[in-house]
Amino acid sequence: MTHNKLEPVKTGAPNHSHQLPPYIYASELTEIKIRRRVLGLPAPTGESGAQPSPKHGLVGLALSGGGIRSSTFSLGVIQALACRLRPNGGTVLPDGMTVFEKVDYLSTVSGGGYTGALLSSLLGTPGAEHAPFPLQKPLGQNEPPLLQHLRNGSNYLSPGGLLDQLRLPFQVARGLLLNIALVFPWILLAVFGTELLYKLSYHLPGTGFIQALVAGGTVLLAAAVLSFALFSRRFRHVLGWKERNRIELGASALFGLVLFAALLAPITSVVVWAIEIPWKLDDTLAKVLGELSTAFLRWVLLLMGGLGAVGVLLWKQLRRVWELARGKLTLYALSLVGPGVIFATYVLLCMYYIESPSIHPSYKELLRMAPPQRSTEGVMVPGEFTKLFNHEVNRENGYCAIKLGRLDEGWLIWTMADGQQGCPLPNPCMLQDEGGCTSDQNVPNFWHLKGGQKTFLTDATLRITTHYRPELWPQRDLPVLALAVVWALLTLLLLDINSTSLHGFYRDRLSKLYLVRPVDQSIESTDELKLSELNNKGEGSAAPYHLVNATLNLHGSSELELRGRKSDFFIFSKNYCGSPHTGFCPTADLEQVDPRINLGAAMAISGAAAAPNMGTLNLNQLRFLMAMLNARLSYWVPNPRRVVDKGTASWRWPSGPGALHLLCEASGFLDASGPYVNVSDGGHLENLGVYELLRRRCKVIIAIDGEADPDMKFPSLHTLMRYAWIDLGVRIELKLDELRPMPGGMPSQHITIGTIHYGRATGGDELRGTFVYIKSSVTGDENLVISDYRAAQPKFPHESTADQFFTEHQFESYRALGEHIGESLLEMKEFTVLFGAEAPKEPTRTAETQPLIQVA
Repeated sequence: MTHNKLEPVKTGAPNHSHQLPPYIYASELTEIKIRRRVLGLPAPTGESGAQPSPKHGLVGLALSGGGIRSSTFSLGVIQALACRLRPNGGTVLPDGMTVFEKVDYLSTVSGGGYTGALLSSLLGTPGAEHAPFPLQKPLGQNEPPLLQHLRNGSNYLSPGGLLDQLRLPFQVARGLLLNIALVFPWILLAVFGTELLYKLSYHLPGTGFIQALVAGGTVLLAAAVLSFALFSRRFRHVLGWKERNRIELGASALFGLVLFAALLAPITSVVVWAIEIPWKLDDTLAKVLGELSTAFLRWVLLLMGGLGAVGVLLWKQLRRVWELARGKLTLYALSLVGPGVIFATYVLLCMYYIESPSIHPSYKELLRMAPPQRSTEGVMVPGEFTKLFNHEVNRENGYCAIKLGRLDEGWLIWTMADGQQGCPLPNPCMLQDEGGCTSDQNVPNFWHLKGGQKTFLTDATLRITTHYRPELWPQRDLPVLALAVVWALLTLLLLDINSTSLHGFYRDRLSKLYLVRPVDQSIESTDELKLSELNNKGEGSAAPYHLVNATLNLHGSSELELRGRKSDFFIFSKNYCGSPHTGFCPTADLEQVDPRINLGAAMAISGAAAAPNMGTLNLNQLRFLMAMLNARLSYWVPNPRRVVDKGTASWRWPSGPGALHLLCEASGFLDASGPYVNVSDGGHLENLGVYELLRRRCKVIIAIDGEADPDMKFPSLHTLMRYAWIDLGVRIELKLDELRPMPGGMPSQHITIGTIHYGRATGGDELRGTFVYIKSSVTGDENLVISDYRAAQPKFPHESTADQFFTEHQFESYRALGEHIGESLLEMKEFTVLFGAEAPKEPTRTAETQPLIQVA
C-alpha cells in the first residue's frame, strides 16, 4: 500500500500557526497503523480523525544533535530499548515485545540523524520485523558485522589511507577555488563598469560631489526633523499614526541616503587614487609607501605616547574592558576579511586595467629637455634630449613611440604657438611610416596633420593635459571584457553551489558509514535509498515513521512572528517535506525536482553544523568569510511552495542555485519567497528533536539528550520548553534536581520522567502526556571501560562536537554509556508501566499510568 497520491493544492499554502496541517497527520497516522499491523500491535487508540491528540496513544523517540558523540550514545540507548529480556532475567514487557518496537515516531536532529538513518535503512526492508534486532550483540557471541562496521568507521571523516585523508583538504581547496572562480568575473565586470564611468566623465564623482550630497542631505534631513517638530503639535489632530509613520519612514530613507553617501566618499577617493597614480607601479608604490611611512611613523609616535599616558592612568580599567570586548572585536575583525579581500582585489584590478592620465616624473623630465625652437622641416633635438629619448625607446625593445604616462590608449592634445588648437592625434604609439620613424632611426618625426600641415615638438607648441579624452573601450580590454561576460553568464546558468559546497563530501562520508544493511555476513550499501521509499515503500515495516529535523534560515525576512529566531522548523519525511513558512509538498515531488534529495542528503542537511547562516546562532560577523571560504554544509532545497504551485516540469532550467544564491547566503538575505530556500542543521533552532513530536501530541516522548553540556545547564531542554509554550501552548513539567551535579561533582541520576500538559479536550478533559528525559552523564555506577576513559578524558561525556574523529576506546565508551543508561531505564517501573508492564503497588494506578498499548 502506498500513499503518494496526496493533495497538491493544499500542501503549498504556508501555515504560520505552528499547528500540524491535518492532511500531514492523517497520512502519518495511516503509515503508523500499517506498521503496527505488521508488528502485530493494536491500532492507535482513542478518537479517530486527522487532528493530533494524545488520545491516539502514539509514542515518539527523539535523538538529539551532537555529531558522532550523540549518534554513538543514542545507539547504545536504542540497543537497550530493543532488548526483550532484562539483564537479570525475565522479559522487559509482559507481551514479549520491546520498547523500541512500540515507538511510532523516530524524530532525529543532526548527529542523532546518523543513527536514525541507520535504523530506517535497516528496519525498512521486508522481513526485518521477523529478524532479531540487527544491532544487538548477544553475550558470548562474536560482534555482528554491522556493529563492527560502525566501530571501524567511527573516524568517518578521514578513514583509510593517504588518499582518503587527502580528500577532505582537497574538497576544501576545490570549493575555495570554485568560489573564487564564481566571484572573480563579477569583480572584473565591476572594474570595467568603473572604467566606463571613468572614461565617460573623465573621472569618478569626486569627493566634492559626495560632500555636496552629504551636506545637502544633512540640510534636508535637519529641515525635515525641525519641520516635523514644529508642525506636529499644530497638526497633531490631523496626522494619524499612519501619516506620522509614513513621514518618519521618508526621513529615515533620507537619513540612510546621507549615511550611504558619507560612507561612499572615502571608498570613491581610494578608487580614484588607484586609477590616477602613474603607470610605473614599482616607482609609485615606493614613493607612496615612503611618504606614508614618514607620516605613519610620525602619527604612530604621537599615538603611542598618548596611549601610553592613558594606559598608565587607566591600566586596570582598560584591561577589564579588553577582556570583555576581545571576543567581539576578534569577530568584527574577521568579518572584515572577506569584504576587504574582495575590495582590495577590485582596487588592484582598477589600478592595472584603467589607464592613468598622469605623466610619470621621468617623462616630465623628458619634456623639459625639449628644444626651445621650432623648424619647418622637422624636430630639432639637442644631444642630451636624443640620448635620453633613445634610452627610453631602446628599453621598450625598439618600439618607435613616445609613451608619456602610458598614453598609448589615449589622445594627445596639441596647441600651436599662436594659440590655435591643433588636431587630436590618436594612438601616438602607432607611428605612421610617412613622416614617422624607422627601426634604425631612434629620433621621432611625427606624422601629418590633415591637410598636410605638420606640428612640431617644441616647448611652445606642446601641452599634454592631465585628464585626456580616452578611448571608450581600448582594444586590449575587449577580450578580457568578453571573457568576463561569458564567464559570469556561465556561472549564472550552469554552476550549482550545492555541488561546490562541502555537502556532497559530508553526505558521502555519512552514507558510507550509516546507510547500510547486512546481507548474509557482508554489508550492503543503501546509499540511494529515497525518503519516499522508507517503510518498505508504504507496505509497512519494523521502522518507526522517521522525521528528519532541519532549520529553514530566514535571516533576510522582516516578519515579526519570527521573534528574532530568523529561522523556522523544516522537516524531511516519507510523505511530506517542508516548513510552516514554505508550506509542505509531497516528498516524491521534491525528489523529482532535485533527485539528489534522499535519506542520505536529509541526514547530512540535518547535521549541517558549519554554515554561514545558522538559525538562532548569532555569528553574523563570520557569515561572509565562511561563505567565501566555502565552509558550507547547508543545502539549497527547492521551495516546497514553488514545487506545489508550479509543478515539477518548471524546474528543468536553470540547473540549480547559482551565484546569486551564494551572494544571498554570504550576505544573509534569506527568505522563503524564492525558488530555493536555505536549510541547515536542525540543532540551529531546536537540538533535541522533540518539537515535532509535541506538534503531533504524542502520548509518550522519550528524549535522548547527547549534546555537549559540561556544566549541566540543559540549554536545549530550556529552549524546547520555551518554544513549546510560545508556539504550541504546551507546558512540560520536569524536575531536574537529580540530574544536576551534587557537591561531589556527579549527578545522582541519568533519567527523569515528567508530564506534558497539552491543554484540554473539547469535553473539558485535560490532555496529558509523559516526557522521559535521558541525559548523557556519569553518576559513578558505570563499568570499568567507561570509568577508564573518563579518567583519561575528564570532559567525557561532553567532549566537543568538533571532535568527529573517534577512536575505538572513545566509540565504545559512549556506546556503553548509552547502553548502561538504557538498561537503567528498563528497570524503572514508572517507565515500563507506560507500555503495559505491571504497575507498582504504590502509588495506586491512576488514569495516567494506564498502559498506552493494550494487548489484544
